Amino acid sequence: MPIMIYEFVKGATRKLGRAPTTREIEEYALEVLPMCADHVQDHIVLLERKGLVRRRFDPERKAFVWELVPPIRTAQQLAEEFPELYLESMYYHAVSERLAGKPLPMEPVIKVLYEISKGERKRIPVSVIHRVLARALEKGAQSPEEVLTILKEEMERGQ
Repeated sequence: MPIMIYEFVKGATRKLGRAPTTREIEEYALEVLPMCADHVQDHIVLLERKGLVRRRFDPERKAFVWELVPPIRTAQQLAEEFPELYLESMYYHAVSERLAGKPLPMEPVIKVLYEISKGERKRIPVSVIHRVLARALEKGAQSPEEVLTILKEEMERGQ
């Protein structure tokens, strides 16, 4: 999950136009991929230990905020530079490896995971992700976009 949390920090920073608090990162995660919101606190500390984010006290807001440490990386760059983070990012790893055999850009992965989770907050076992992706691949999907199309068609048919 750490690579996704890094992306949530990046997204919350972009949305707010400033360094976000932990709560604001969690709120952003709830908007983007609810099932991952409860991972923020655990994994942001790991990102800090790796030197990817920095925590500082914002006296104006009377709160700690998180900043990305330059250079700002893509999910794919993080996966290549920190393979252990890639392996720990179970959902990102599962979708990327199943569909491409290598790290994918985060945006389509999040869209696929959102569809699989139906936008719910409850975490889905990685084994379910693998099964859903295997079914989509059997139906001819070769990209995250094609997986999304198949998932949406299945939902319309009530499968």
